Amino acid sequence: MKKQVSACPMGLPTSLKAVVAGIAGINEPDGFRIDGFVAVVAELDFAMKTVEFFTERRSRLTSEQRTACCAEREGQSPDSEDTV
Repeated sequence: MKKQVSACPMGLPTSLKAVVAGIAGINEPDGFRIDGFVAVVAELDFAMKTVEFFTERRSRLTSEQRTACCAEREGQSPDSEDTV
């Protein structure tokens, strides 16, 4: 499956590009691709929002609901670290 990619041309001041390259840990100005850096940062942001979503959902469950949910996992008893 091919990812859809859209163009987003940006004009950055040289000083800002150097700062972003430093954050990204890239020392070669000619080999630096800001679009790749932005894509990685966006994916990390999405991953963090996913963790926050499931953490919030989990916090709404009672201890009994968490235990029951874990117990349903392939008919196995919940592990001691799965329960609260």
